[in-house]
Amino acid sequence: MKIRTLSIACGTTVAVLLAGCTSVYSDYKNSSACEQLMRSKLADVTSEQLPYASLYKLSTSHTGTGIAGSRVVVEGSLSRMQTAAEVAKANAPKGASGASATAAASGAGVASAASGTAVAGVVASGGVASDVAATDVAASDVTASGAAVANASAASAASATTVADAKPAKPIKPKKVIKGVAVECTFSGPSLTSFRWLSPAELVKTNETDKSDTTE
Repeated sequence: MKIRTLSIACGTTVAVLLAGCTSVYSDYKNSSACEQLMRSKLADVTSEQLPYASLYKLSTSHTGTGIAGSRVVVEGSLSRMQTAAEVAKANAPKGASGASATAAASGAGVASAASGTAVAGVVASGGVASDVAATDVAASDVTASGAAVANASAASAASATTVADAKPAKPIKPKKVIKGVAVECTFSGPSLTSFRWLSPAELVKTNETDKSDTTE
C-alpha cells in the first residue's frame, strides 16, 4: 500500500514538473516570436505613419506573458537623434531683426512728422514775410525738424549697434528623441492569432489598417 501511494505521488510530481516545463517553454517561445514580429512590423512602418520612422532604433525593456503564454506584451522604446532640419529650426534667431526694423520705422515716422510740421510752418509764414514774428516761427520749426531728424538717426544707429553687439546664441546640439512603444500578441498554443500596437499613438492608428488588410 505504501509503495503504491509512493508511486502515485511520484507520478503526480513528474506530471506537474512536465507541465511546468512545457508552460515555461511555451512562454519563452511565444515571447520571442512576439518580439521578432514587433521588429518586423516596425520595419514596414512608413514615414507617413510615423515621421522619420527609418531613423528610429528599437530597444525592448520588458516582456510579460499570461495564461500559459497565450497573451504576450512586449514593451520598450524607440529612439533617434534630431535631424539637421530640426536642429536648424531650433537655432533660428528669434526677434532680433524684428526689433531693429521696428526701431527704424519708428525713427522714420518721427522724422517725417517733424519735417511736415516745418514745411507747414514755412508755408504759413510765406504770406507775411515782412512780419518778424512769422519768420521766427518758421525758423524755430526748421530747427525742431532738424533736431527730430537727428534724434531719429541716433535712435536708429543705437538700435543697429545693439543688434550688432549682441552675443550670438550658442548652437543647439542635436537632442535624442525617445518614444515609448508596446505591442500585444495573442496565441493559440504556438500559433499567433493577433498582433496590435499599444503605443505610440501614431502606430496604434495602423491597427485598423492591418485589420482591414487581413479581412480582404
